[in-house]
Amino acid sequence: PSDASGEELAPAKRCFNNLQRAVKSAWFESLFAILIILNAIVMAVEAQHIGNNNAIQIGWATSASPVTHPWQGADGVIVFADWVFGLVFVLEVVLGWTANGRAYWLHLWNWFDAAIVACWLFQKLVSDGLVDASVLRVFRLLRLLRLLRLLKTMREFDALQLIVATMQSSTGILFWTFSSLALFFLACSLLLQLLLEHWILDAEHTAEADRMLLYEYYGTFSR
Repeated sequence: PSDASGEELAPAKRCFNNLQRAVKSAWFESLFAILIILNAIVMAVEAQHIGNNNAIQIGWATSASPVTHPWQGADGVIVFADWVFGLVFVLEVVLGWTANGRAYWLHLWNWFDAAIVACWLFQKLVSDGLVDASVLRVFRLLRLLRLLRLLKTMREFDALQLIVATMQSSTGILFWTFSSLALFFLACSLLLQLLLEHWILDAEHTAEADRMLLYEYYGTFSR
């Protein structure tokens, strides 16, 4: 009976071992680093879309860049992409916890990942009507923290510790260097837009000229 039990457990044990090897492999970290970059691009598109909607709401328009209507169908695409990326990052935490057990929680980066995933779940599970718009704006802002996860991935590439030598290194290292700089500017742009959006939309306490000026420089991601 013990042999039969061992034979029954063998496939499960092999599956668990394969999961551990996959989670601890370099390609696993690289895959989710790429997904973080793609998620950041979607966030940039979302910020641009929100900025265009805000322009319509405050009546801002110029002859050089008139905004007369929002992107058709953009809301559905952005919501779908947000769900896809959110669930993928939830899966990452679950796989990491399953493969490493209690040891998973011994690393601060894993607590960081779990906290961001928890914020995303809270945002999705709580109805918009029950939460103030400023609170939801904070949750959108917290998603930017996921970009810091790239620091963990970059540590896996020794050449990234020597930025001066990147031009002599492989194209993969050059890609990560360029990505890190591009994502830094992307995060700064998203941060400014999210922080100033309240004053752009606040017609009661912000002068009309100030609102238009804020929107002109910080109203959308591309600005």
